[in-house]
Amino acid sequence: MQRRRVYPHLILAVMTVLAIGAVILGVAMSPNGTDLAVHNAAGETLRAGTVSGRYTTSTLHGESIEFVYRAPDTVTAHFSGPAKGVNRAPQTTKGPTAANALSPVKELLTVTGFTGHGSVYLASETLKNLVAPAVRSSVTGTLRAVATVATGFVVRVQEHISATQGGRKINQLLDYRLTRVDGWPRS
Repeated sequence: MQRRRVYPHLILAVMTVLAIGAVILGVAMSPNGTDLAVHNAAGETLRAGTVSGRYTTSTLHGESIEFVYRAPDTVTAHFSGPAKGVNRAPQTTKGPTAANALSPVKELLTVTGFTGHGSVYLASETLKNLVAPAVRSSVTGTLRAVATVATGFVVRVQEHISATQGGRKINQLLDYRLTRVDGWPRS
């Protein structure tokens, strides 16, 4: 009769050890607080019904793109800047590719190691961790990302990419400023 009473205690001990192991594993694998703040704000921005902003990058040679994205599948873009021969008429894109207007915010979801300074978050990530597996062996370099969060949304993304791919140097700066996210307007 003593033997039957040992089994419930043994089962309880094994379950306790497994539960403690699961808690330790969960804590070790969970994102830090600053990563979570940026990722949550990025997620809220990506779920917004309307997002307006301005996109500039060093690869556009002084051009900028002002855009309005309406979920789930429409973006209207206006181009401005010094380039000659560029169609200045507003261009509207419909369909799944319209969400590409939010790509700089979406990219933040793949970056970890943010440090917070008020509403500004900084991170640096090895490009090998961010590019497609097919090109990883030919890419070296880093992405430095700065994300600004306001009222639970990512409202600005700045990126500096310094890389080499197949012997070609890449040095790109990106500035992505949002002027409206749903009911939030930049003042």
